[in-house]
Amino acid sequence: MTINQETYQHLLTKLVQEQMIILGPSIGLDIARQIKNLRVDENGNVLKILSDPQQILNDINKLYIEISPHTTRNTLLTLLTKYPDIQKPVL
Repeated sequence: MTINQETYQHLLTKLVQEQMIILGPSIGLDIARQIKNLRVDENGNVLKILSDPQQILNDINKLYIEISPHTTRNTLLTLLTKYPDIQKPVL
């Protein structure tokens, strides 16, 4: 099954917004904005994915895990239950 860009946008938005709650708004958002091909607004909404969405998910997951490994893993695993067709990044 092909996963569309919108599905990734929803998942990434939820992930960024959860991390903004857990890590604080500025840290959670700053980390997301480090991803070169990802555009995120000040509320954590993913506006645009400019490259491979699975790679973006892997990249943002890696950065969040560096800051808060256990919380990031738990958050992402919980979110992925709502998106079973998306490949789980390395946790």
